[in-house]
Amino acid sequence: MFGFIVGLLLGFCAKMAYDFFQEERIPTDLGMAQGRAEAIMDETRQIVREIRDELRSGAAAAQASLAEKAERLQSAAEGTAGSQRTAGAKSRDGSRRGSANSGGSSSPRPAPESAG
Repeated sequence: MFGFIVGLLLGFCAKMAYDFFQEERIPTDLGMAQGRAEAIMDETRQIVREIRDELRSGAAAAQASLAEKAERLQSAAEGTAGSQRTAGAKSRDGSRRGSANSGGSSSPRPAPESAG
């Protein structure tokens, strides 16, 4: 008796499931929708590929510009350091001449004050 009732319940559930899925028909134009989805995906891939190429070219241009600026800064720094060395050597030569004319001391000392 118990098996009969379980069989009835299982049959009833199977009939309900069959009716439920019978109402939802698979669309016949599914192939066309799939074709449109594939076309959209191909277009998206192409756009992503173009953006990737643009980013690479932009990064290469930025890297070249940065390298050029770094070279200019380095040459300017070398030029400034070279002119400072030249100016420093000239000022040292001038101070040596001045100290030879002033009697040998480069910094004059004040005379000691007398306490009385």
